[in-house]
Amino acid sequence: DQSIPPEEGSILSRINSHFGKFGSIEHDLVAIEPHLKELVPFDCLALHRLNGDKLECILARGEAAHVFLGRSIDFGVGASGWTVANRIPLMNANAALELGAFAASQKDFPLKSSLSIPLESEHGSFGALTLYSCKPNAYQPGHLRALLAIRSRLAYQMNLDSLGHVRPD
Repeated sequence: DQSIPPEEGSILSRINSHFGKFGSIEHDLVAIEPHLKELVPFDCLALHRLNGDKLECILARGEAAHVFLGRSIDFGVGASGWTVANRIPLMNANAALELGAFAASQKDFPLKSSLSIPLESEHGSFGALTLYSCKPNAYQPGHLRALLAIRSRLAYQMNLDSLGHVRPD
């Protein structure tokens, strides 16, 4: 049964009501973060924007966020890069793979697993939203379903931002 439980539907409704209100996709995600955590447990959230053949981390929050923020990932590398390159979600990939060669310098990197979804529309691919957990194999199909339920809104807002549309703060 793929129906959405009523409690999950209520949370998704709250999340969707926040999109587009805060001036940028980054601010939208900060606003929905507490609600998203009710659906999908995560220790770190990262938003990656596709720029040429790289993914740039434009927002990272939570555990080890400083490691991701401002870092570029090569197209096809790690969970986020693989997700964008293949245009399909990836569940429970090793979070350290996201860092590529930089991972060797991160001896105590706490994140173990990831859940990544590509953000795309008929206008193309914009990037990926990736959630990370300190627990190995932390993500289940229900978590992926919840993220996929907000994917089109995320992609739409990311597209608006990339086109330079000014939204109210």
